[in-house]
Amino acid sequence: MAKITGSLSQYPARVSFVAFVLLILLGTVLLCAPASHAKAEQPITWLEGLFTCVSSVCVTGLTVRSTGNDFSLFGQLVIMVLCQIGGLGILTITNFVMLQFGGALDLRDKRLLKETLGTEGAVNFRWVLKNVLFYTLIAEFLGAFVLFVRFSFEMTWLQAAWHAVFHSVTAFCNAGFSLNDSNLIAYQSDWTVILTISLLVVGGGLGFPVILDLLRQQRKPWGERFDSLHLHSKLILLGTGALLLGGTLSFMLFEWNDSLRGKDWQSKVLIPFFQSVTCRTAGFNSIDQAELNGASLFLSIFLMLVGGGPCSTAGGVKVTALVMLVLKSLGSLSGRAGITVFRRTIPQGSVDKATTVILFYVFIAGSGLLSILTLEDSFGGIDGRQNFLPCLFEVVSALGTVGLSVNMTTQLSDLSLIVLILLMFIGRLGPITVFAALSLPEHDRALKYVSEEPLVG
Repeated sequence: MAKITGSLSQYPARVSFVAFVLLILLGTVLLCAPASHAKAEQPITWLEGLFTCVSSVCVTGLTVRSTGNDFSLFGQLVIMVLCQIGGLGILTITNFVMLQFGGALDLRDKRLLKETLGTEGAVNFRWVLKNVLFYTLIAEFLGAFVLFVRFSFEMTWLQAAWHAVFHSVTAFCNAGFSLNDSNLIAYQSDWTVILTISLLVVGGGLGFPVILDLLRQQRKPWGERFDSLHLHSKLILLGTGALLLGGTLSFMLFEWNDSLRGKDWQSKVLIPFFQSVTCRTAGFNSIDQAELNGASLFLSIFLMLVGGGPCSTAGGVKVTALVMLVLKSLGSLSGRAGITVFRRTIPQGSVDKATTVILFYVFIAGSGLLSILTLEDSFGGIDGRQNFLPCLFEVVSALGTVGLSVNMTTQLSDLSLIVLILLMFIGRLGPITVFAALSLPEHDRALKYVSEEPLVG
């Protein structure tokens, strides 16, 4: 593991930490400025500005003030830009600008980009950065165009254009901010809006390594494209598909006689599907989360904890970590020592990293939940015994940078909001810093002791 002290050049993952902190400070100042307030008599406090800024930079989407009503057009623009920078990554954007203007990346910059974008070996960084930004802009432009056409039927052209661009950017960045107080509930049976937002969310959550891998296969025949993909891409695509399908069918089963009762058939299909999509980790909602029953809330918590793909705009422990853990468990039950899939063997070190990350997230989530329950029982007005599952929902939503809420965020005390701020920050930077720390060279001890295996199970 990395030491606590040391230069930024020696431990490059810390550049991400410093860059995100500086961006949060700047964004907080801008959001607290009078120009960002829609109503002068209802200014944004520093805590509300900090919470909104962290939620934007960490592409979470949790809010304590109405994005569409309490923030001016300038404030909404600041939120959208913060989501874009936080989603793409500060390093990706700054290094692209550097390369475009003739600059060169040093070894530290290249190492940072490999960690951020998930590239390995000899890499044409200019090609990688160009394609990442090109894919992002094309996806957001196409999404905004479709949404603009749809919104223009009920808004003026200027309003439709702004709503389309804002929702397209926040959807691809998996941020979940909406200009509507009811989020997307009004469009729960609208195929155009729900499918467009869903495609943007999934596209942003696959991860840039998968996107770049898919781009490399464009000229190959359809039958050969999947076989030519890297193992990482195959695991992400299959894992994402399984989670989306399983989540959709499960939500439909759990809510058929509850929140889906009396809905038309479009809503009965789109609501479960979108709930499965948005938990990974978009934060949009087409149904009030407080209406979900206990089984659906628990399933939502699981999906929020999993999240999307590594090096993506999504948070969570990542799909590959879950897939490797499942494959390892199945292999152990069948008596196989290693993990072999698609004619490839997954190194034990990768499985150890996945296990470490999952344990890290579970520990942080438990600590956050314990902190909020303690603070609310002592200083807040929420009864922890009556709201244990909703509090866990809020904690995992913040740590997984999801942004879904059971309408409890605005009821929490200021100290609990600070806990959520820390969880959002850890959730966004956690995977980067953890993987960077674990990838540092190991130092063998001069003295080695006799091995002894403890009992398990």
